Amino acid sequence: MLRKNLPQYVKREKSHYYFRRRNWPRVKLTGVPWTPEFMAQIHAILINQRPTPSAHPPGSVAAILTQYLASLDFTSGKRASTQDGDRRRLEAWGVTYGAAEIRFLQVKHIEDMLASKAGVRHAQRSLHRVLRAFLDYCVNRKYIRENPARLIKLEAPETVGYHPITNEEIAQFEARFPIGTKARLAFALCLYTGSRRSDAHRLGPQHVQNGRIQLIQQKTGSVIDIPLVEPLRKIIAATNLRGIDTFLVTDQGRPYTVQGFANYLKDCFRQAGLPHCSSHGLRKALIRQLAEAGYSEDDIASVSGHTDMREIRTYVQNARKAKMADRALGGLFAATAS
Repeated sequence: MLRKNLPQYVKREKSHYYFRRRNWPRVKLTGVPWTPEFMAQIHAILINQRPTPSAHPPGSVAAILTQYLASLDFTSGKRASTQDGDRRRLEAWGVTYGAAEIRFLQVKHIEDMLASKAGVRHAQRSLHRVLRAFLDYCVNRKYIRENPARLIKLEAPETVGYHPITNEEIAQFEARFPIGTKARLAFALCLYTGSRRSDAHRLGPQHVQNGRIQLIQQKTGSVIDIPLVEPLRKIIAATNLRGIDTFLVTDQGRPYTVQGFANYLKDCFRQAGLPHCSSHGLRKALIRQLAEAGYSEDDIASVSGHTDMREIRTYVQNARKAKMADRALGGLFAATAS
């Protein structure tokens, strides 16, 4: 059986593996992790390479950033995936501004940095968020007196969010991919559990106990305990290509990564003539269906794992409005007809 963890100092980036160790050269690796050939490459790097000494003096952005990324202030309370994303943003920023002294950093410098991301609003807000946290650390360590990033306010991006998949679109997908296909299984894992892609891709037999699906959500840490509904049970049983640790596997028999799962399902939507749909739209579809069936916000949250009820409240209110409109107009014109 393939080992799920990677060797020390090995990181996967897209479809390739790299030797990654702080202050050491980044080296691309070939082959399959844990094989003798793969491990020999790591051994050779550790023997023949040497750490690269820091070229930045104390008080520089790069020097303090190195301290911050190794501190609990950066890692505490963050999932590994969040840490990876935040680290990449800060390290990319540090490449440009690392040699500067942190005490000379001003609001205009932060504004210039954010302006470079103006074309991608979500990237701009993510950079602003990580800079605020890093400069809070600098204030607490007395490197600077105030946090210039906190003096900048960004407008919230206008977005309609993920398209909530309709019942008609569900029927269209199911007509294109019958029960027994891998695409139908991927679709069902999202639709019948309301799982985010970060959870749906890793669902497997170990999460099913006594006819119930039990797992800890990757994003929120919430514990989900929901029944394995009959439609999903039938689809799992009818799908031949299933994994040992996860229900869904690649054509090579390996579990999907989060992004790999999202990309696969997105491609299936395109094949079904639904290019505007996504895995998250299936989560929204289940929430909508529960709201339209009259279930309460707490009922829905017990399935979805929401800790913020505002999104659920919107679905419940819309469903109630539709029912009230049906009752009002139906009653009015029924009375008129009589």
